Amino acid sequence: AKVKMHRDVKATRVSSKTTRVEWLKTIVNVPRCKECKLNSQKINIISYTGTALSFFATYFGYLFADSVLGWKSGGLHFLGGAMGFLIVILITFMIGKIFTGPKTKNYLKTKYPKVQEMIKNGWKIGSTPPNPYG
Repeated sequence: AKVKMHRDVKATRVSSKTTRVEWLKTIVNVPRCKECKLNSQKINIISYTGTALSFFATYFGYLFADSVLGWKSGGLHFLGGAMGFLIVILITFMIGKIFTGPKTKNYLKTKYPKVQEMIKNGWKIGSTPPNPYG
């Protein structure tokens, strides 16, 4: 992962209506931590499982629409399959959020020692200042 950082913002008046804003910027490479790697593995497992389940749900939605509801039209079969598919995708998304935890990649990247050191030396997160031209 990469963390973009900036510091030393300087505004120089060029004319009565123009100001030049300059700053230093850098990128810090952050290796993947154990927690990030585990989260990525969990997300992959959940995604693959959800994909497989969505195919089964589509098929069973189709069968449900045909045999239980008596929908004989091809369009209605598609609707039954689509409902099964969407339900599984929604459930997979919710399970993924629960098992991967609340920490975001950006939060974890800023805890890397090199990034912390640069913050202590006046660097800020982001490739540009919040509003360099205003």
